[in-house]
Amino acid sequence: MTEAQVQQLRDAVEFFFNPINLNLDKKLRKGMKKSDGWVDFSILIKHEEIGVLLKKEIDEGTGAAILRLKESIQSIGHLELNKLGTHVRIFKQGRNGKKFVMPRVESVEDSILYVKPVPQTTTIEDLLQIFDKFGLIAYIYISRGDTQRAFVQYTSAGYAQRALKGLQISEEEGSSTTTPQFELMLLSEYKKNQERKKSSTLVYFYNTGPEIKRKQIREALKEQYPTIKVRSIDVRTDAPFGFLEFKELSESKQVAKEGLKVNDHELILAVLDNSNSKGRKHNKKDETIEQRERKREGKLRKLELKKEKTVQKRAKKKLDNKLF
Repeated sequence: MTEAQVQQLRDAVEFFFNPINLNLDKKLRKGMKKSDGWVDFSILIKHEEIGVLLKKEIDEGTGAAILRLKESIQSIGHLELNKLGTHVRIFKQGRNGKKFVMPRVESVEDSILYVKPVPQTTTIEDLLQIFDKFGLIAYIYISRGDTQRAFVQYTSAGYAQRALKGLQISEEEGSSTTTPQFELMLLSEYKKNQERKKSSTLVYFYNTGPEIKRKQIREALKEQYPTIKVRSIDVRTDAPFGFLEFKELSESKQVAKEGLKVNDHELILAVLDNSNSKGRKHNKKDETIEQRERKREGKLRKLELKKEKTVQKRAKKKLDNKLF
C-alpha cells in the first residue's frame, strides 16, 4: 500500500467509530452496546470503504487484511485491540484503567451536513474551502465507496444551518461558478428520509366481488395509474384479500385514496404503514398457527405409523416363537 492509501485506511477506520457512522448504523451501535464496545475485524472488513481499500489484501487472504487493520488501529489513540488481536473498540482512560464509552450520537445530528455527489478528484482541502467560511469545522470525511458522498461536521448546529442556507442561496442566485453543485441536507433530515423510505409501502385490499387474479389487478393499475409502478401483488387464493406493494409511500397513499376498480368492481383499500401494520402481522401469525397444526398432524401420523410397525413386529415375533 502507498502512503496515501495507508492514510485513507486510517481515516476510514477512524470514521467507522465516528459518531456520524454510529448514528447511521443502528445495528453496529446495538452490537457494540451488547459486547462492551468490542467489534470483530470481520465487521470492519465488510464496511464498504475499508473493504475497497483492502481488496488486494483480502484477495491474498484475510490474514494480510487484518495485519493492515491492526497497523491502522495502533496509530489511532482512542482505539484499542483485545488481547487476542481479533477485536477493536473505542476506549476512554479512567481512574481504574481503560473503559468503553459509547460516543454520544444523538447530539451531533443537527451539526452535520450530508453532501453529495462528491467528484472523485475532490479532496478534504477542497471541501474545507467551500464550507469553512460558514463556521468552525470539527471534522470532514469523504466516502469513496459506490456512492460518492461527504460528511461535514461543524462545532455547532448553528454553523450547519448557516452553511445550508448560504449555499442554497448562492445556487439559486447563480453567483458562484467555481462552487460545485451539491445536494445538501442535515444528517438528521437524511436519517428521516431513510426512515421514510423504509416505511411500508403496502396497500391492503379486500375483494367483496367475484374472484380476481394477479394479472387482472396489474392491468387495472396500468390503466388507472399509468405513471405508478407496482412492485409486487400478493393475491390470496384461500381468502378474499391481498397486498399491493409500491415503490413510494406517496404512491400507495394515492391509490388507496383514489380507489381501484378491477372488472368494474371497486376494491376496499387501506395503506399499511409502520404505525398500522398489525393487520399483516396478525395474518402472518395465523399462517404460522396453520403451519403448526399441519406439523402436529404430521407428527401424529408418524407416531401412528410407528405404533402400527411396532405392533406388526411384535405379532411377527410371537408367530416366530410359536413356530420354532
